[in-house]
Amino acid sequence: MRTLAALVLISLVGCSATANEGSDPTEETFELGPIDTYLRTSPDDVTPAPPLIVDLSSREIAAGDVLTLSVEGRYHDDASLDTSDYSIAVFSASDEVLDSTNPHRVPGAIEAGEAYATDPTYLGDLPTDIPEDFRLDGDGDEGVFEVVVEVPPGGTFLIVGLGDKHYVDNTASDEGFRVNLTY
Repeated sequence: MRTLAALVLISLVGCSATANEGSDPTEETFELGPIDTYLRTSPDDVTPAPPLIVDLSSREIAAGDVLTLSVEGRYHDDASLDTSDYSIAVFSASDEVLDSTNPHRVPGAIEAGEAYATDPTYLGDLPTDIPEDFRLDGDGDEGVFEVVVEVPPGGTFLIVGLGDKHYVDNTASDEGFRVNLTY
């Protein structure tokens, strides 16, 4: 009997499962505000709001699982009320996001997805790019866009924010701005 139990345990330990394997996918929707970011900002700009931080491990999402991310809606990105869906994300080993004056605010950042270089700040031309992040939106096109990305080893948090270079003139739009996470 002990041998059978040990074999079953060994078999179970050797198996790995992905989040929601064999069941319908789960979709969650998160609101993003017009100044939510993990990028560095200029001291002459508005102090940004914290980015969206999604705890993947609490959702039983692990390295190797595949996530689909999409954005819906838009926000006003300047005083003329032009709208944008410019958004970025990064996987991280922790939920830590440093002060907005730091060049690399996500110390636990882990590379995944197609790397995207962000522009320097509008005020002061300060570098904002972190090499580990990736873009979520459709590069200015209208509509809903999807990015499919595999969770990297050590990626226990997903951090999402806006990729703007000037936040003081950003405002919410009537339709709102959302990020959808499917796993």
